Amino acid sequence: MCGDMMPKMRSGRKNVMQARMALREAIRNPELTEGQLLERVSQVAIAQGQLDSLAATSLFEILKAASPEEREEDLRCLPFGPQS
Repeated sequence: MCGDMMPKMRSGRKNVMQARMALREAIRNPELTEGQLLERVSQVAIAQGQLDSLAATSLFEILKAASPEEREEDLRCLPFGPQS
């Protein structure tokens, strides 16, 4: 299952990077309007949200298949796990 998600995760990361690069490039434009800026910011937020959703769904599937011990070990490695 993890192998199935990797291409999607790579694509999602690429989309986030491209949206951030487009935002940086837009900011360099002295004729940038507030509306254009907000559109670029929105594109970054959408791409990041899609990536975060994919990561959370992947984690959910991994934890669902794990034994209780594996689940606890995996959760300890996360910044939002039971020990954080």
